[in-house]
Amino acid sequence: MSLRDMVSVTVIVVVVATVLAALPAPGIAQSPGDEWRVRFAAGEEARRAGDHESYAREMAAAARALPAGQLNRPFVQYHAARGAALSGRPDEAFEWLRTAWEEEIESLMISFAPYDPAFAAVVETPGFLKLPIFVVKVFLLVFFFIWERATFPRFRYDQVMRLGWKVLMPIALANVFVTGLYYVVTGATT
Repeated sequence: MSLRDMVSVTVIVVVVATVLAALPAPGIAQSPGDEWRVRFAAGEEARRAGDHESYAREMAAAARALPAGQLNRPFVQYHAARGAALSGRPDEAFEWLRTAWEEEIESLMISFAPYDPAFAAVVETPGFLKLPIFVVKVFLLVFFFIWERATFPRFRYDQVMRLGWKVLMPIALANVFVTGLYYVVTGATT
């Protein structure tokens, strides 16, 4: 094969590959494309204009249009929550924040929500306060486990077995007996 033939084949392959790349592939579903971008841009225009209702509506539509796992989804969900909060719907705002949190992505963005003035009404809801309370409880539990582990010596296996059979088992049987006696004497049902 001569150099001229190799150049001709290369040119033909490049032209065919370019044409095939430009055509939509059969059997592959097209992604939602730029629908969410159009909604997001409309929401941003509404926000700049001060129209909180349109901002909330467009951002919610943009967030619904994004498939799960899409990189911009938590950012758009945050804006949907912000729009709902600005339009006076804290429950809807909390739901958007909860959805973003449950997807376990961009949780840092949601942790800054208490510092955003748009979320003033949302921060006061009981659902929003559950997360910090949970984190404090987990921290305290882990702290006490580590503290106990560092403070007290380890027990040998035979010591743990002796504790279980000679102390804990009689206590458990006494608990069953006392509970049964209580139900028989008082006539209470479960």
